[in-house]
Amino acid sequence: MNRRRFLQGLSGTTAYPFLLQAPLALLSGPARAVEPITIIVAAIGIIKAIADANRGDGGLGASISAINGKVELAIHQLAVIQKTLEFMITQVAQLREDLFNALGEQYAYQLHNEVVASIGKIEDIRREAKLKAVDLAADNPARGDFPARLLAAYEIFDLARRKLWAYPQGVSTLCSTTCSSMAAIDSIAFAYGIASDARMAINLRRHLSWLDRMADPDTPYSVATALVEARANEASIVERTKKDAQKLDAPSMIADKLYTASPAELCVVSHMDVQYFNEIHYQSWDRAGQTTSVLVATFLRDVTDRAGAKFLTNSRVQEYSVAHYKPDGSLFDMKSKPRAQQIDRAQCVVRDLPEYAIDPVHTKRNNTDTTNPATAWKTISPLVFDKARNSNPLWRSWTDPPNWKAAQLILDGINLERLKQEHAKTCLLHVTEHREFVRKISKQFPEVDDLKEVPK
Repeated sequence: MNRRRFLQGLSGTTAYPFLLQAPLALLSGPARAVEPITIIVAAIGIIKAIADANRGDGGLGASISAINGKVELAIHQLAVIQKTLEFMITQVAQLREDLFNALGEQYAYQLHNEVVASIGKIEDIRREAKLKAVDLAADNPARGDFPARLLAAYEIFDLARRKLWAYPQGVSTLCSTTCSSMAAIDSIAFAYGIASDARMAINLRRHLSWLDRMADPDTPYSVATALVEARANEASIVERTKKDAQKLDAPSMIADKLYTASPAELCVVSHMDVQYFNEIHYQSWDRAGQTTSVLVATFLRDVTDRAGAKFLTNSRVQEYSVAHYKPDGSLFDMKSKPRAQQIDRAQCVVRDLPEYAIDPVHTKRNNTDTTNPATAWKTISPLVFDKARNSNPLWRSWTDPPNWKAAQLILDGINLERLKQEHAKTCLLHVTEHREFVRKISKQFPEVDDLKEVPK
C-alpha cells in the first residue's frame, strides 16, 4: 500500500487533537488527595473529547475514503499529525495513579505508563528530527540514522503494548484511553516505512482482538464488565439500604425514600395509653384512654448532572407534620397540620409507646379537675402529646440532622457507582467506535487469517 496516500488519509482529519478541551487541571501537577468523584469526572471529560473528535464528517472514520486518493502529501500535513499525536500522548499521560486506584485498576497503572513512555520516546526522536530539519518520510533517502532509531523505539513500544494486551487488566476502562494513540503510532510507523504492510496487518488484527475483549462483558476486568459491575453495585447498595430501612435504621429509611422520589415522606403512627392520678376517687390511678399520634416527615433532594451521571444531592427536610387524636377520636388541634391528617396510614410505621402516667404535680399546677374527663383533656392534652412526640424514637431519629447527613452518604455511594457507569459507558462507546474505524483501515491491508497466539 502507498504510504503517502495512507498518511494523506489520516492527516486530513481532526482525529488526533481530541484532548484539547479535556478538563485536565484536576489530574495534572503533584499528586494530592482528590476525591474519587472529582478525578473520575475529569477522566470522563478526556474520553468524551477523544470520542467526539472521532465522529462526524471531519472525524477519522469519515476520512477513510481519502486513503486511496492520489493527492501527494504536503509537508505541513505530516506536521499536523506530529503535533496532534504529541497533544494526545501528553494528555493521556496526565492520568495519575489515584485515578487508577479510584477505579480499582491500580495493577494496570505500570503497564499503562510503559506504553505512554514508549510513545513518548518515539515522539522525542521525531522532535529531534524536526529540530534538525530532517524529513522522516519513507521516500527520503537522507534520513541518516533516524529510521534505525525509530525502529528501535517502535520495537520497545510494541513490546510494551503487547504486555498490556496480555495482562488481564489490560482491557480495563483506563487502558482504553491509549487505544487511539496506539493506532496512531502504528499508522505513522507505516507511513515512515518502519512497519511493513504485513506487520501493519498483524498489528491491526491484534489491536482489534484487544478491542473485542474490551467490549466483551464476559471478559474479566473489561470495559463492558466495568459497566455491568457498576450497575450491580448500585443495585446492591439500594437493596442493602432497603433491608436496613425495614429494620428501622433512620438514615436508610430516609435514603430509601429519596432514591425513588422527592418529595419523600416518612410516617409513623403511635398509640399511647394515658393514666392520671385521681386524688378524689381513693387517690388511685385512672385510665384516661389511648391516644393516637400521626407524625409525618417530608424530605427533599436535588438531581445534579455530573459528567452525564444523575447525582442525588442535597438531602434535607422540607417540613414536619403532626396530628394528635384524643381517645374519643377527636383531633387535638394544637400543632396539628393537614398533611398528617390526610396521609394514608397504611403507608405508616405503627409503633406503640409505653404507657404514660401523668405526674400529679402537673394536674395540680394546672388545677385540673380529674373527675371530669372532658375538662381534664383540655389541660393534659399538651402534656400528653408532647410526650407522644418526644418519646417516639423514630420521630426523634428522623428529625435529627446527623441522620439526614448519613442518608446523603448512602446516596453518595450510589452517586459514585452512577459515575463509574457513565465512565464505563463513555469508554465503551469510544472503544466500539474506534473498533469500527480500525476495521475499515484493516481492509486496506493484507488479510490475516488467524492469530492463535492473540490473547483471549
